[in-house]
Amino acid sequence: MTEPEQAEQIAEPTASNRHGRPRPTEVVDRDQRVLTHMLAQRDEAGAIVGQTREQVATALGLEGKQVYLSFYRLKRDGMITKNVGAGSQLWRAVEPAVTA
Repeated sequence: MTEPEQAEQIAEPTASNRHGRPRPTEVVDRDQRVLTHMLAQRDEAGAIVGQTREQVATALGLEGKQVYLSFYRLKRDGMITKNVGAGSQLWRAVEPAVTA
């Protein structure tokens, strides 16, 4: 085997190591619980409203740091947004796209 061929084989990631280790099931479930809760928080007009980390932690019986880590992953995946203003940070779910 020549050196260029070896370099190509090394540079090519495999499916098993491309994304790191899988998340534990409890973390995936917790993220889903947080997202479901955030999507359910709506005003009288049906618009999604923002909530603080503390509000979500209290409602779901979780620690604030667990909720923050879920927020981080959900924000990274484009499922929630963070709005900063008036001395507080409100997190709001992104309305799911309707596919026909």
